[in-house]
Amino acid sequence: MTLSFFHLGKAFASVADVTKPMPVAATHPLKATVDVVAEKVVAAIRAELPELLLVAVVDTMTGQDMASYTSMSSFDPHTAASFNAEIIKQKKRALHAFHLDDEQIEDIIISTTSQHHIIKAINNGQKFIYLAVLEHTTSLGFVREVLRRHALSLVD
Repeated sequence: MTLSFFHLGKAFASVADVTKPMPVAATHPLKATVDVVAEKVVAAIRAELPELLLVAVVDTMTGQDMASYTSMSSFDPHTAASFNAEIIKQKKRALHAFHLDDEQIEDIIISTTSQHHIIKAINNGQKFIYLAVLEHTTSLGFVREVLRRHALSLVD
């Protein structure tokens, strides 16, 4: 004999079914709002830098991108977000070790033989924008100015 149970208005066939987690909304309303802002920032940066390779708005604590775009299949924004979150965390630890706790990370720029990778820290490194461009097609100064302006949209 199977007993039916009611849990939050839903009938279950057995006690085991009651212990299964109830499905919840895919995103928390506040997270959804943040993601919309992040998506707008990514779209605006893409509009100003059409030749960019990758752009992502990232939560440093989780290492997850809130919004991203890449023009190269070999650039995985999720992997890039995770690695660059670790760079921010390590640099914050280094600043602390050097007793530079009053200092805040603004930008981290990594130049390779053909690319510039820029990490623009926001809210003392709680979030960041990561961007990669080809060195020969984009002015580093212009990229930094674009990031500075759009980072203001993400400040809490």
